Amino acid sequence: MQRIRNELELLQKSNHAHILRVHGWSQWSGSMALILEYLPGGNLKNFLRNPNSRIRTILRLRICAELADAIAFIHNLTKEQRLTHGDIKPENILLSADLHCKLADFGGAKLSSHTGKAGKQESSSEEKYELTPIYAAPERLGDEPVKPKKEQDTYSYGLIVHMVLTREPPHVHYPNVAKYLQAVVKGKRPRTEPIEELKLSYKIPYKRQVIETLENVMRKCWEHVPSLRPNMLDVRDELHNLLRQAAHAEVLQTVTDAVASIEINVPSTDDHHCVPLDFFDTQTRKFGMSYFVKTLRLISAGKCSNLKIMLFANLVLNRLKTLYIKLYKYFYDRTKG
Repeated sequence: MQRIRNELELLQKSNHAHILRVHGWSQWSGSMALILEYLPGGNLKNFLRNPNSRIRTILRLRICAELADAIAFIHNLTKEQRLTHGDIKPENILLSADLHCKLADFGGAKLSSHTGKAGKQESSSEEKYELTPIYAAPERLGDEPVKPKKEQDTYSYGLIVHMVLTREPPHVHYPNVAKYLQAVVKGKRPRTEPIEELKLSYKIPYKRQVIETLENVMRKCWEHVPSLRPNMLDVRDELHNLLRQAAHAEVLQTVTDAVASIEINVPSTDDHHCVPLDFFDTQTRKFGMSYFVKTLRLISAGKCSNLKIMLFANLVLNRLKTLYIKLYKYFYDRTKG
């Protein structure tokens, strides 16, 4: 529960177009859950690994630019504080229906001052920090736990750019993950031959420039020495400046073709009833009438949030709709009989 509270507080601080939005939270029977924005495009890993996905140059650039924008934002949260994500990986990058990306899963994020002083989210020296070894910076792969720092996010971003360019996980050409991690600690990096092939496949100067720029950013971000890695504000500006040179119509066509190549299902509230979790009785495993009465009393007393009122109204309307259909069938069958 502490992890969820931590993530809720940090997400509320991170109000940005390319960071997953949090709508609220719910608690019941000793459990707690976040109510998050739904993104029907799935995660970046599945999108890149899907052989049917049509990922052209402009879309590659837009994904990398938007992710750089999100990371630069959390690294410069306020004048006094920065946020380090600590576990940036393709599974934590979600896509909207039109393939805009949003950074998610801040459960292991850490708040600190720009001087490096720990924020209130950071606790004792014995704290265990979440990470995914494949995308972790080499300085985090030792036996001793290392506190997340913004340079480590930058390294992980470099690996994301590599996967966007190659559509391959970084360790795919090693016998196993352990061998790959040993190589990373020694200064090795994922193979870049597919990127060279990609560059040679483009005859249009702008598209070739995009691939070369992304490759250059990738190499700078995964530098072995943390202090040599670039500031994500500079990466953001460089990529967005390049993206602005693309024709708007070409960007739209690229996204349209990519969306058409995969199946994106946007759920309908008519088919998938969405209800607040605290309406559910965990003992009877039913949505009891007592919850309706309780909620109506809270609404009357002005103690319900607008979100909870909307969810409650949606539940009531769906129940009335179901009741109407049942009554209609009942009387229709009686008349017919």
